[in-house]
Amino acid sequence: MKPGAGWRAALALIAALAGCDDSLSGIGVCDGGPCFDQGPRPDRPDMTPDCPPPAQLIAGLGCTEPPALPAERCALVAALDLTCEDVDGDCAPARCDTPLDPPLAGWLLDCDDSRPAVWPGASERCDGLDNDCDGAVDEGLDLGGDCTACGRQGVWECAADGAPGRACSSAAGQSEAPAAGEICDGEDDDCDGQVDEACQVPLALGAGPRHPAVCGSGELVVVVDDALWRLTEDGAGAWQAGPIEAATSDIPAAHPACSASLVAWLTTPEPCLAPADGPAHCPRASVWALDTDQAFDLTGQSTPGRPAVHDDLLMWHAVVGERPLLKRHDRGQRGVRDVAPELALSDPVPLGPERWAARQWVGGQAEGVLWQGAAFDDGLVPVRPSGPPAAGARWAVWALGEQALWAVPLTGSARTGFQITASPGPHRAPRVVGDHVVWIDEGAGVLRHADLGTGVSAALFAGAVHPDDLAAGPDRVAWIADGADGPALFQHRLAD
Repeated sequence: MKPGAGWRAALALIAALAGCDDSLSGIGVCDGGPCFDQGPRPDRPDMTPDCPPPAQLIAGLGCTEPPALPAERCALVAALDLTCEDVDGDCAPARCDTPLDPPLAGWLLDCDDSRPAVWPGASERCDGLDNDCDGAVDEGLDLGGDCTACGRQGVWECAADGAPGRACSSAAGQSEAPAAGEICDGEDDDCDGQVDEACQVPLALGAGPRHPAVCGSGELVVVVDDALWRLTEDGAGAWQAGPIEAATSDIPAAHPACSASLVAWLTTPEPCLAPADGPAHCPRASVWALDTDQAFDLTGQSTPGRPAVHDDLLMWHAVVGERPLLKRHDRGQRGVRDVAPELALSDPVPLGPERWAARQWVGGQAEGVLWQGAAFDDGLVPVRPSGPPAAGARWAVWALGEQALWAVPLTGSARTGFQITASPGPHRAPRVVGDHVVWIDEGAGVLRHADLGTGVSAALFAGAVHPDDLAAGPDRVAWIADGADGPALFQHRLAD
């Protein structure tokens, strides 16, 4: 196990932590406190190594803090020139060729090398596993303690159906959680005093609405008979809908993305994926934008992926040769700019004018990255993400194969992620709203919802949903599924 290019920043961190001022004959200063770069001085055997907590003295490295992220563990293994076996790819090896003494053994060695969400220092989840390798299971969750769910007395237990987090259950295995999602079943499932607020939008939308987009509070865009329609809610539950006249043309619309000020769409229902689908496998199409009440073609005939919008910023990737390149358009400007053209990047999710999540491709393999200002955060995901990211102001979520979703906090300095799915799946198409993530649990045949702050998870909607027909915005998710009279639009508001 050796570090790749994505871990250069972590290697620099290890080097910085290990750096000491040797001007005092072996006594150095690390992060403001004394340390010894090679152990006690021969002329002062009474002196013992002293590093400021939580740093500890590591032979050859000096004062070193415990690694918090997978990339930092890989960098520490590389700095120590160890050869280790890491089966699950989380940079916590099961064993190394050299026996490790404390504290390195506790920092590095995995207690379950078959699960990428289990490693020393990981977040403890309510799943019957020792996620953080401290020898305890589900600690700090008060399992068996008293609680109340929808007016009924219950006890805390791990959520049912393999969902992460704990739930309050008035009957063993029921997990009737106050924070569970609302389902269209005539009951107040989430204990908020409202019944079936996650229900069908009461509008006739042609023979087959598809590809919804959430623009802002109470505003959606959806494709109806190959044209864009705008839907607005008046705050009292009444909806109005009609075609977007400026976007009406003989050219079909698909895969819209929108904010309160900008709408974009493709002219093909088959966006170009990256990097496997090069131009030879992608239909020629255009990215259009409705900007300052005028619709215009941004790209001409090209091979674009799905557009994504945040406020006044529109981003997408275009596959050139076999390589995806990021593009951006800013509202009020007719031009299109390349973004980081020296890199192969796809599936951007803009989060601000100079902040976005994406996938970076190296040698046909993807890595989850976050661009902030003028630098990348990488090494965020323990294994290669299998799908595009979902992101909001506080969280980014990647799919890791079909059995796992991985959440990474975007606020604060820590970027320690955790796995948020435990049921067999397949799990697809995560969408983020505030502290919430919604995704398709194909194995259970439901839309599932999890609160990333509390870990509580529950089914949100029972029924089949295609990944192209699930969208998220500032305060809600929307999806297309079978209603009483055929395909219909559903939406659910999520408290922030």
